[in-house]
Amino acid sequence: MNVVKTTKAAFLERYQIDFRNERTIEDALARDLFVAVKRLSKDFGLSFAMNSVQQYAQRFPNDLDTIRQAGFEIAVNRPECPGHRTATYDITYLG
Repeated sequence: MNVVKTTKAAFLERYQIDFRNERTIEDALARDLFVAVKRLSKDFGLSFAMNSVQQYAQRFPNDLDTIRQAGFEIAVNRPECPGHRTATYDITYLG
């Protein structure tokens, strides 16, 4: 039996990012974004200088204004539970 994957399913499997719709990612961890950007850069021959999730997770919050200026809306979701520091991001392309 030959199973044909949808484009969305193939993208999710390859890049580990699930879209709410064609313009929005919800509840993405910095780790998820790192994996996706690293694979995209490799697949398309683009330069991506970060080598670790920790490095990316520290730098990403500092670059939010630049990303917003490029046409994205980003909401940072921080858990209300004490002791949980891991933020998630909702990212929407506005262009």
